[in-house]
Amino acid sequence: MRLFYTDYLPPESQSSPGLTPAIPYERLDETLDGHSPYASGDFAGIGRLRRRVLPWLGELIHATEDPFILQLDLAKTDFLAKAAHPTYLYYNPWLDNRQVTLKIASGKSDIYDLRAHKNIRSGVEGEVQLEVPAQGTLVLAVTPSGQKRTFANGVMSVGGVPIDYQAISRT
Repeated sequence: MRLFYTDYLPPESQSSPGLTPAIPYERLDETLDGHSPYASGDFAGIGRLRRRVLPWLGELIHATEDPFILQLDLAKTDFLAKAAHPTYLYYNPWLDNRQVTLKIASGKSDIYDLRAHKNIRSGVEGEVQLEVPAQGTLVLAVTPSGQKRTFANGVMSVGGVPIDYQAISRT
């Protein structure tokens, strides 16, 4: 969502780079006039905005068992990445820890905690119960089990796809 604000895009990727950073753009195009991404106002009308933005938000945000804890699909927000493993954010507003279910798409997977910089589950499949800390977050990457992990310049990749840009090499 930060890409809707002037502070996070170069001026040539914005229709009005002089806007105050407090006002978000209304539309974000993947590519416009050779710039990617490109932020602009809704000059095409609200109908076009709804067709572009609302389905995109629907792909990013998913319900969990708790109506106040949502699953945000972070991999889908990074349309500039050539490849990405499924990556999810959960925020728990409650004063106590809460459980959510993560549905693994197919095959055995490992679950990597991006905040703790460590694997928290290995070889899981189907539905996995996770605990979201009280008034805290979980940021998780789901990678296929058995793929090689490599470390280079503080970046950990799994199967050649970067997942942790502040990795701690554990040999």
